[in-house]
Amino acid sequence: MILSDPKDEEPDEVRDENGDENLDEVLERQLPALERFVRGKMGAELSAQEASADIVQSVCREWVQADFEYRNEDALRAWLFRAALTKIHNHSRVSARRRARPDLRSNLDLLISEGRTPSSEVVERENLRSLFEALKTLPLVDQRLIEWVYLAEMPHKQAADRLGITPAASRQRLARALARLSQVLSKSQQKPD
Repeated sequence: MILSDPKDEEPDEVRDENGDENLDEVLERQLPALERFVRGKMGAELSAQEASADIVQSVCREWVQADFEYRNEDALRAWLFRAALTKIHNHSRVSARRRARPDLRSNLDLLISEGRTPSSEVVERENLRSLFEALKTLPLVDQRLIEWVYLAEMPHKQAADRLGITPAASRQRLARALARLSQVLSKSQQKPD
């Protein structure tokens, strides 16, 4: 009987027919710990707005799309936990920004409830229509950037990643887009109807 050195034995890993680890099963083993981690880090306020399962699902989707080079299970676990923590921080920042800057709809509702006249509501609608018409004159990339940063309150880094540019370039592009938008709105207000 030959005794083998335990260091020479491979750990109990799930392998497919080619001898490669089955990443689906490796990920499945990580999910319970990842879910517990996310629930523990979210906090009460974020938990009231977002389900921990949604964040976990988003992290897994990001992992699939990231072309993560799998080295071992520990490296995967570290990547998943870092990505989850980043998502939690981003969600918390967006939540804090929303608290600091209430949404346009609630501001309009407040103004209307404070005795705004029907004519002022019509003017407000016309202004919104003019804004949307002016937005349509911008290139689609600029429209999306304005939408993501101002309406969806997406951080510049995330918007820049979607566009494949740096955050600094995203800020510059946004500034130019807003300047063009302002010019279009000024011209449309000067035109006689």
